[in-house]
Amino acid sequence: MRKSVAFKLEDKEIKFFIFTFLLSSILDLIGFTVFESFFKAFFIGLHHFVICYVLTLLLSLIPDCLKKIYKALVFILLSINFLIDIVCIYSFHFTFDREVPAILMGTNVNEAFEFIHTFVPMTLIFLIIFSILLFYWLYNWLKKKIVHFGWKFHVVLLIIVLLGLISFAFVSWDNFGNVSVTKIVTFLKSSKTPDLKNYMLDPDVRFIKKQKPRNIVMIIGESFSKSHSSLYGYEKQTNPLLYSLYKTNLLFKYNNVHSPALTTIPAFQSVMSTYRLEYKDRVNWYECLTLQEILKKSGYYTCWISNQSEKGFHDNIISKYAYLCDKHVFSGNRFAAMGKKDLDEILVDSVAKYKMSIKNTGYCFYFIHLMGSHPDFKKRYSSAFAYFQENDYLYCKQSQKEQLAHYDNSILYNDSVVYEIMNMFSKDEAIVFYFSDHGLDVYDSRDDYVGHARYNNDKSVKAGTNIPFFIYMTPLYQKKFTDEYQKLIKNTDVEYCTDNMIYTIMDIIGVTIPDMSLSFSKSLLQ
Repeated sequence: MRKSVAFKLEDKEIKFFIFTFLLSSILDLIGFTVFESFFKAFFIGLHHFVICYVLTLLLSLIPDCLKKIYKALVFILLSINFLIDIVCIYSFHFTFDREVPAILMGTNVNEAFEFIHTFVPMTLIFLIIFSILLFYWLYNWLKKKIVHFGWKFHVVLLIIVLLGLISFAFVSWDNFGNVSVTKIVTFLKSSKTPDLKNYMLDPDVRFIKKQKPRNIVMIIGESFSKSHSSLYGYEKQTNPLLYSLYKTNLLFKYNNVHSPALTTIPAFQSVMSTYRLEYKDRVNWYECLTLQEILKKSGYYTCWISNQSEKGFHDNIISKYAYLCDKHVFSGNRFAAMGKKDLDEILVDSVAKYKMSIKNTGYCFYFIHLMGSHPDFKKRYSSAFAYFQENDYLYCKQSQKEQLAHYDNSILYNDSVVYEIMNMFSKDEAIVFYFSDHGLDVYDSRDDYVGHARYNNDKSVKAGTNIPFFIYMTPLYQKKFTDEYQKLIKNTDVEYCTDNMIYTIMDIIGVTIPDMSLSFSKSLLQ
């Protein structure tokens, strides 16, 4: 029998504790100190201290024949944790948060390679290799080092563990449960994507108007930052075709619209349902009323046409909304839209095809999901749209010019695709919405950063949430729905978030739900 296991660990177990503590916590301590505060970093340190002490206690209790297996498993998990943290901190300049697992779970293999190519520079690869060698040396040094830890060391160890346990009472899981070795729990919680068909609410939809539009189109772009749209004053002419519609009073731009989220999945959860991100875990997103169910109950045939992937490493949450539609079409294979052959222009033919096939169904609602300006930017446009070149960015740093040219060319290409889709409905009774799921931080917050906006920087958040928002109303729609048309053009300057799209659509089609609280909603027709 071992004596006082909880109090006095063997020297080799203390070495295991030191190694696991450093491997699990060093990046969080650096990241929270730099991007959050030293106070948070201190509590994170206590958090890791307790967990690593528990891991060491478990090592002391298991049979000797299983110790090597146990150590290998712990080291593998902590190494994965380390790699995730180093990418978050070095490439994205933020600490791990609860949105990261959702992004990874919704990513496919090709997207992962594009991510590595775009956001993992050689300097980071060298840093990872150096870190691996450093921890390998540290492990061997601790293993060979002859050190005897006296009772005073164990008392100090237990005092710190006690402080760490006390700190758990003052620190919420939402803040710190996702930024330590316990982030594995976050991944497990994110690994299951519910089937939304099992949570349909059968709402009591009632019409409050006699007429509704025959065609409604919602084009959802990807990673289009408002600051790179010439319709909003950007110096480069990135929206010439949409501007031609704007000049003829067919297209209207909305000037104060923002996305509810900085990444695609939470943005879609809010746009496609009554869920709001501020609900957090108080409300399950998959139990909220969806736009698709309201449309079906209102007599609309729904069609989802996408140039993004149907599946991810685990599954794609966005696809669950597509499956609620009467027809869902993903333009390519399982990993669509990852090469030049899968540019967004293929959606134009898809929309035309399905528009022809469902034109006799009466009232139609089209969800069209573009690949837009998703990184890697140079893969998002054809050679015919390579209009902007590095020498067009004279006042920018040399390191930025190539990425800016590729990004603006992808916006220019996106302009042509959106124009073609809108023009396809020009002779119909139709209203067409276009907005991006979110924007990007394209050197807005740092001279060396391009990517999803970072929640810990105000400039980055502004870049990521300020999005272009256009409404195209055909002559037939304007003539038939004069009141709605007047209200929509009156509100081009109101502040609006796309998590209110479901309420705007309800007003467009003239429906209400008696038992639904609408006091917090904000429609563009109000």
